Amino acid sequence: MRTLGGDVKFPAGEAILLFPATPYLWMVLNWISQGQRFPFHDSAEQWLYVRKATADAEGRFRLEGVPDGEYIVFTWVVWGIASPSGIQKQGGLARSTVLVAGQTDSEIIVSG
Repeated sequence: MRTLGGDVKFPAGEAILLFPATPYLWMVLNWISQGQRFPFHDSAEQWLYVRKATADAEGRFRLEGVPDGEYIVFTWVVWGIASPSGIQKQGGLARSTVLVAGQTDSEIIVSG
């Protein structure tokens, strides 16, 4: 994510979540992007195919043994700025769509 001043911020130490890009997930994202509440039903089964990692100080992460397919990567990119009322949180949720196809290593840049 890039600040108004041009600084690039990374998801250092943040959770990285890799979700299979299923029609259901695209439907959820479409509803959310339209400002609608989605009747999301959380279940343990939905999380079976989600991979999780933690980003290093430069925002890099590693996930091994990911099957071929299209995925959506989510993470939080947040930082604080000083204000008269204290530290204000900036940034937010970032996501990228990636395709895994027989690759052993991939570099992924997650943007806002």
